[in-house]
Amino acid sequence: MRNNLYKLFGNVFPAIAVVSLILAACSSEKVAGGASGDAGVVAIKDLDVAGLAQKGPFVKGSEVTVQGLDCKTMEFTEEKFTGKVKSNKGDFGVDDVNLSASCALFEVSGYYLNEFTGEKSSNKLTLHAISDLSDRKSVNINVLTELEYERVMYLVSKEKMS
Repeated sequence: MRNNLYKLFGNVFPAIAVVSLILAACSSEKVAGGASGDAGVVAIKDLDVAGLAQKGPFVKGSEVTVQGLDCKTMEFTEEKFTGKVKSNKGDFGVDDVNLSASCALFEVSGYYLNEFTGEKSSNKLTLHAISDLSDRKSVNINVLTELEYERVMYLVSKEKMS
């Protein structure tokens, strides 16, 4: 039965997923990873940040950290805050975040639920997202934000781009 479903939907699902992610990235809601050009001049005070951590959804109790970043150099600050994934749906919260600049690195580490079987993964996974918190309090952490994180860190630190 599972093989028949895969044959039927196996090639369609990735295409639908990509289109959905592109549309979500273009939405006008301020809910995603990403830093803007003049970001970082605003300090963050007592901000409660929430969001979703997904590969499949991360399981309850997975650790989420928020670490301050210099928005121009992408160097880490000493400011670090922790929270937890609240349910097996991947929703998390980190309360009372105080940063000297508005940029932050989000990291989630833990087990996740398989999207197809619903079973918990056998290995832990760590994903990242970079976000400018000056105008948002919701940040999603997923595979696309991991790719963005790696690319931004490389371009800023190695290629010296702004």
